[in-house]
Amino acid sequence: MNTSKPVIVAAQLGAAWAVGAVALPMTWQALLIGAFAGGKGLLGVIALAVLAVLVYLIVVIAVTRKVSVLGATGGRRVLWALLVMGGGTVGWALGWAATDVAMLGVSRSPLSTFLLGGVPFALVAAMFLRGWQFSTAALGLSLVLIGAGMPSSTCQNGKSWCQGHSAPCFACLRFTLN
Repeated sequence: MNTSKPVIVAAQLGAAWAVGAVALPMTWQALLIGAFAGGKGLLGVIALAVLAVLVYLIVVIAVTRKVSVLGATGGRRVLWALLVMGGGTVGWALGWAATDVAMLGVSRSPLSTFLLGGVPFALVAAMFLRGWQFSTAALGLSLVLIGAGMPSSTCQNGKSWCQGHSAPCFACLRFTLN
C-alpha cells in the first residue's frame, strides 16, 4: 500500500475490525446450519471459517506491513494473523458474554453487534502497530474493557468465582445489586 501511515493504520484496524463485525456473526449462523448437518458438517464449517479468517488476516498484514512490528517477514505475518484471530476471538467471546449477562442486548441487536463486534480484533491489531503510543493505548483500553466486564464485588456465595457458574459471577452480582 503506497500511501500515508495514518491511512494504512486505519485500513489495518478497519480490516481487523471487520473480522468481528462481519465474519464472526456470519460464522455463527453457518455453525448453526452445520450443527444440523451433523459432526462432519460442523467441523467443516469450523475449519473453513478458521482458514478463511486466517488467510484474510494474512492478506491484511501483507498489504499493511509497513505499520506493524510483525509485518517484516512471512513468519511474523502469520504470527500477527494468529494473534489477532486468537486474541480477538477471546475478546469477542468475553465481550459477548459480559454484555449478555449485563442485559445490554448487544447480541440481540444486529447494529450493536456490527458496531462493537470488531473492537477486540482492532485492539489486538493495534497492540502490534509501530510506535509505543498505539500499543500502549490499545493495551490500556483493553485492560479497561476487561476490568469493566469483571464484577466489582463478590457473589452471593462470597466468592468472586461462583461455584454455580464457570466464569466471574456476573449473574450473582446482578442479583446482589438489586
